[in-house]
Amino acid sequence: MIELVFAAQSGATLAKGPYASVCLQGETLREKIGAPPIAVHEDHHWQLEGRRFTRFDCDCRVMTFLTRVDGKFSQHHGPFKSFSCMDGVAYADHELFAFADRSIGDWYCHRDGRHWAIIVVEAAPL
Repeated sequence: MIELVFAAQSGATLAKGPYASVCLQGETLREKIGAPPIAVHEDHHWQLEGRRFTRFDCDCRVMTFLTRVDGKFSQHHGPFKSFSCMDGVAYADHELFAFADRSIGDWYCHRDGRHWAIIVVEAAPL
């Protein structure tokens, strides 16, 4: 299962989960595509429960894939030991994975050089 830990510059943290998967639909973090938001990234911060956080981390084994609105899927990536997101940049194992392209409202995946609407992060079996 995935547990997300949101962290603020002040050192405050907030844990959310567990989830079987989460997705970044634009800059909205959801449990699954179309589900209510867990957090929304605005003005360089993740906002949830009336609080602002600079990043979220998932320090568990995960796989990722990306999808487009037309239903096309990328290959699976991973497994990774961690996944995190800070200021519109997603990292897998602390390396650049994708960044939010705010000019067109999607994600540019560094691994495959393509634009995708959604990043899906799933708990990976051991």
